[in-house]
Amino acid sequence: MDNRPGVTVGILSNGWICEGLCDALMRMSHDPRYRLVVTFSWARPIPSNRQLLVRGFLESDHDYLIMIDRDVWPYRNLLDLIAADKDVVFFPVPVYRPGMEEPPIVSVLTPLDGGAVDFDEGPFKEVESGGSVFIIARRVLEALPQPIFEYQFDEWGMMTVEEDINFCRKARAAGFRLWAAYTHPCGHIKEVDLVDMHGRVREWS
Repeated sequence: MDNRPGVTVGILSNGWICEGLCDALMRMSHDPRYRLVVTFSWARPIPSNRQLLVRGFLESDHDYLIMIDRDVWPYRNLLDLIAADKDVVFFPVPVYRPGMEEPPIVSVLTPLDGGAVDFDEGPFKEVESGGSVFIIARRVLEALPQPIFEYQFDEWGMMTVEEDINFCRKARAAGFRLWAAYTHPCGHIKEVDLVDMHGRVREWS
């Protein structure tokens, strides 16, 4: 009998994933410490995609679910952090938000104290929320009522809270703690306007 912890790596994909993520998955699949399964979800919108992964995971006997967006890739092996047995672990992922933030590249992580993200912090620091890449212990997914991942809307039908932030709020309200692994940053592929980016970089310097 194989007594190694079971890990499901779920990729939110609609037919495409970035090259760096392919390489990361190859390396993780050869890690001998865990019973590892890589699966891909194809549902739309995003909450349905995440829920598809959650349902498949809960139907298995695995202990941890790792979710990774298709355009993100871990620079280091995320499996190194499983043994810490945290409720939820997020990872530093840069997010490009032109016209919404200044500078337009921000972190997906929100520290508890409202301070700046410190990439030299480590190995774990508690956070209020995160997204894109995270490890969830089975106990969290079993404790929260379904659907775990869902948008919130206002009276006009406009989305007010994204599904990952909503998940973070539910998990914290249920008494679980959210952590960031600043030692394991991730890359993020986005199409950008180089003229706009050139001007913005000049503003930062």
